[in-house]
Amino acid sequence: LKEISNYQLSRELYKIFDAKYGRKAVRYIVDLKSNRRLQDYNVGLEILAKHFKHFDIIEKFALCYAVNKKIPDNTCFDKVTLSKIQSILNVCEETKVWTKTNEQTVTPLDVFNYGADLLLSATKINHYLENNYPNITKKINKISKQLPIHSMADMKFHGADLVEANDGKTGSYIKEIMDELSKEVVLGLVENDYRVLRQRALELLNNQEGKTEGE
Repeated sequence: LKEISNYQLSRELYKIFDAKYGRKAVRYIVDLKSNRRLQDYNVGLEILAKHFKHFDIIEKFALCYAVNKKIPDNTCFDKVTLSKIQSILNVCEETKVWTKTNEQTVTPLDVFNYGADLLLSATKINHYLENNYPNITKKINKISKQLPIHSMADMKFHGADLVEANDGKTGSYIKEIMDELSKEVVLGLVENDYRVLRQRALELLNNQEGKTEGE
């Protein structure tokens, strides 16, 4: 097993993870202790032998790689798949502190900023890897259903509208103000309505210009 390249290993495991009887194959690997020869997959395979159906195929690889916090070099994945796995690993690390003994918990802003699907994958993996990590799947789904917007595309007022309202002037202020607007919409502080958001954007713009003049 030590002679197998990362490319070949990831390709064969992909077939197993995607197979109808993949869980049985993984259980055989663990029962034979063959997983101990597979450093990047050892712990992940042990978990998958018990909870195989709880993860989709991308999550299965992310679960394995989350142990060492990195994707092995020269795997068989294309750029899109690698990006998805890496995104899950990044969120796993950033949300690892959400334990049962920690006061921090998932918020509407977390669900909006990370995206519900990505957050569900990462927190599910942490739940099986970390001690005292809660299962917050239901909470994330509940928050997601209640969000007034799920992405910037859902906003009724956009960056182009802000530029137009500011006589065509562009700059870093656009992202800053739009980020603040989306935050206030998610938190229910302002309504996702064009006129309301335009008025609030102008207020933020005036405040920003006032700070610049003061400096």
